[in-house]
This record gives sequence, C-alpha cells and structure tokens, in this order.
Amino acid sequence: MLYSIGLFPPQGKLNLAYYYFIPKLAKSYLNFAPSYGQLISATSIEYKGDLAALLLTEKYLACFGFPPLEKSANKIFILHLKTITNISCAPNGLIIRSQKYDPIAVYFPDRQLGKQFVENHLFSRIKIVYRKHNISPNIHHFRLVIWGIFTLAISLFLNVSIITFTLRFLLKSAIFIMSGLI
Repeated sequence: MLYSIGLFPPQGKLNLAYYYFIPKLAKSYLNFAPSYGQLISATSIEYKGDLAALLLTEKYLACFGFPPLEKSANKIFILHLKTITNISCAPNGLIIRSQKYDPIAVYFPDRQLGKQFVENHLFSRIKIVYRKHNISPNIHHFRLVIWGIFTLAISLFLNVSIITFTLRFLLKSAIFIMSGLI
C-alpha cells in the first residue's frame, strides 16, 4: 500500500534508500494505523538532515524517521490536523506550525513529489500559505556539510600520506637493490 499510495523518489540513490526504508515504515504503520486512521498519502522528506517519511491520514499528519540499525521506523511527531494552525509551503519544503510545538521544518529531497503531495492531498485538509522563497537550511544541513568537508580532508591526508610512504619505501628499496648490484 505504501508503494502504491506513497510519493517516493522514482529513481536514483534516494529510490534505493526508500526501497529499503519502506518495509521499516510499513512495520511502524501497522502499529500506527488502528489509532490514527487510514493512510491517505505519504511522501519522502528530510527531517534534521536525515531521510524520513511524512504520512497523512484522515485526521493526523505524522513523521517517521529511519534509524540505521532499527527494524522499524521511529515516530518523530504526530500532529492532529485540528492542532495545526497553518503550514508554510516553500519550493523546497514545509514549515508546520501547531498550537503545542515550535515550528517544524521539513525538506523535500524531490521537489516535484513534494509539490504533488501538497497540492493533491494536503491542500484540501489544512490551511496552507505559499512562499516564493526557499526555506533556509537548518543547522543540521550545515553540520552535515562540515562533517563532509572534515571527512574529505582526513581521507585526502591519509591517501596522500600512504602514497608518499609507499613511494618513499619503493625508492629506498630500489636504491638498496641498485647499491647491491654495483
């Protein structure tokens, strides 16, 4: 059902990721469904820098994240549609405002699927305010960028060190062999 109703990336590395994540989401949804109602739609999102899924039921909007070593998806938030005051929709994601929680920002890895989810399913159930500008990246995106740069620098340093050590060893071995032959 999640494959047929859900709006997940159709190709590329995100398609492969969600191919493995949807069975985890299905296990969590089986526990979620009796209390929260029938699934209307689902889509892929990024929440705090990690891949997640946004589920829309008859009365609730829920977000499930995918921890790496867990057998099922973890519930991040479940909001009753009546408690959501409004949703700001930008081309790259949503800002969900509710009466109980601080604003929640979620990002669409695939903007076209996000637009389909909002226009076809979410728009008829909740008040949506459209924004022309993108939602600015949160601290988690910057954290991932900094971590990526740090990892790249360390790997370059280690590779250059290993190559330098290997070339120096080969040069010393060649000099030793050549001095033995002379």
